[in-house]
Amino acid sequence: MPVRLQMLSSGQIDGATLPEPLASAAAAKGSTPIMSTETLGINAGIILAGEDFIKSHSEALNRLYRAYNMAVAYIRDTAEDVYFDKMIEAVGFPPATREVLVLPRYPEAMAPPEEEVAEVLAWLYGKGLTEKEESYKDMVDSSCLP
Repeated sequence: MPVRLQMLSSGQIDGATLPEPLASAAAAKGSTPIMSTETLGINAGIILAGEDFIKSHSEALNRLYRAYNMAVAYIRDTAEDVYFDKMIEAVGFPPATREVLVLPRYPEAMAPPEEEVAEVLAWLYGKGLTEKEESYKDMVDSSCLP
């Protein structure tokens, strides 16, 4: 059991940030979810790559995004009974995960909206966590998206 979930379950900490399926497991054990990326309407998934890597591996990145989008479509269009147990086994989650895990609606691969990036940058500047002025174009390259 991952340390954060174990500490939360044993009362050693009052709260924790947990990814799925750990968040669902904590809720099943009596913890109360306070916030989630789904309720906030944000997608926390991100792929980071340097400029040189993007230039030299653009086709591979495009294939990665297309495969991701195919998986999103499969999950969206296929009854959970068809794939859920195989997914849990392949990922290595405990079988009990089946009882508590609720899959979110996965979005297709996309660049983050410019407004969201601006909000994050404003927060970083406001907290003094970065001094370098960055623009959306400096940070986001959607050239490999399908």
